[in-house]
Amino acid sequence: MIRKEFIVNELKYRYPEIAGTIHHPTLQVGRPLIFENDGRYSGAHVIVCTADELNRSRLTHLDEPLFLCIGMPNQQVLDILDVFVLPDGEHVSIILNFVQRLFDRLDEWLLELKLSAESVENVDEFLVVVAEMIQNPIFLIDELNHLVAQSDFSDIASVMPNISDIMHDANNQAQNSIIRVSFSSGEDALVSHITTGDRQFKLVVIAKERPLYGSDEVVFEAFSAHIRLMLSEQKLYTGIKIRTNHNSSLEEALRTLLLQKQPDQTTLDQIRQSGWHEEDSYAIIAADSNNGVLRSVEVESICLLLESRLSDCCAFATEAAVIAVVKMKYSETEALQGKLRLINEEENIRFGICDTFPGFRFFSQRYRQSKYALIHSDDNEGVICFSHLAE
Repeated sequence: MIRKEFIVNELKYRYPEIAGTIHHPTLQVGRPLIFENDGRYSGAHVIVCTADELNRSRLTHLDEPLFLCIGMPNQQVLDILDVFVLPDGEHVSIILNFVQRLFDRLDEWLLELKLSAESVENVDEFLVVVAEMIQNPIFLIDELNHLVAQSDFSDIASVMPNISDIMHDANNQAQNSIIRVSFSSGEDALVSHITTGDRQFKLVVIAKERPLYGSDEVVFEAFSAHIRLMLSEQKLYTGIKIRTNHNSSLEEALRTLLLQKQPDQTTLDQIRQSGWHEEDSYAIIAADSNNGVLRSVEVESICLLLESRLSDCCAFATEAAVIAVVKMKYSETEALQGKLRLINEEENIRFGICDTFPGFRFFSQRYRQSKYALIHSDDNEGVICFSHLAE
């Protein structure tokens, strides 16, 4: 089944000067049939007919079918039925074969989508496969406007300025819906608003290599459903554990602390095995790239950078930022800020800091404070402590 508007859009590329009256564009119809002269109709199907057949029929207010009519029927027919008018003299077989091939092509694409979704390991790989099918670049953007995944041949430099256009035009878009937008640069795009759990994403395909057709919308709709499922299964590499060998056990324990109101004994024992103890003090840092790109390679780069530049540091990715926990004394706070400012200048990374606090109590609250500080870091030269904001 395909929405009427998609079929009509495909026909308009073949018959650009012809129009019709489609009262129910979002209703779905099945494969084409030839009009039956006894006046019967076959429910939600594409029905190929002539103007004379429609004018002589006694059909009234049928919502389900889409009539592809050779020649212009009378106005009464146009007022009550969904009709796309085709040129006089066109052969029924040509129209029937065109629509059949459209259904066949879409069936092949949807099957290929399903098989690809089952075979790839993560969203990044899936974007590459589908971009080759649609022959246009695809991007995945999170709720903070981070570019978190993209197809292989995508041009980041040209698309990043359009992200603000995407979010502005799609700001009021319904959850799990698809809209078409036009960029200020003149390019069209399809945008799917995907919600999974407490996270929101925009899946975007941009008409850079070729125009977007109605069939692309059908494929993109099915593609979005597969992406939504993969995101719910946490198959997006950003946000999955990025571990360095020496910190894997410690990282796992710190991640657990983020979800606990108070640390349990098992978690504390695991942290002690890494040489971190409750009598020590710790700062929590939230980090983000200023260029709006937070794909897996950027996340891993930030983690490794922080662990190499900061002593006693364990860095890892969370849903919306890179988090670094640093074992340090309160007296070292100013030195820490200095190191982060230097990284900000050199690497274009901004930071929010939750001030040094003894032990692992209130760890989840301290984590939220660092993220809050990160939000305000742009107004504070890229580095800010939560305590400064609370003053």
